[in-house]
Amino acid sequence: MSVSQERMTKTVDCYLRLPYKRVLIPSEDGGFAAFILEFPGCCSQGETAQEAYEAIEDSARGWIAACLDLGRRIPKPDEYEAGVWCKTLWANEP
Repeated sequence: MSVSQERMTKTVDCYLRLPYKRVLIPSEDGGFAAFILEFPGCCSQGETAQEAYEAIEDSARGWIAACLDLGRRIPKPDEYEAGVWCKTLWANEP
């Protein structure tokens, strides 16, 4: 591992230790969808809650690393408005 990769890993790990909102939603067909609310587009899934949680952590690592590579801002854990996300998530419900 190069020095820059090691620094990025430490930075990604630092971000993942922050209190970001991780959400698991059970599917009617089985399994779970997983999201980190502050990271737009960061989602995953798993057959069990544990698998979904592990998958979203892996997705978050990639999401954070991509932001760091591209010089994009990573939101703070408190930069999230629950009402907006929930309304968007359930917009297609009857």
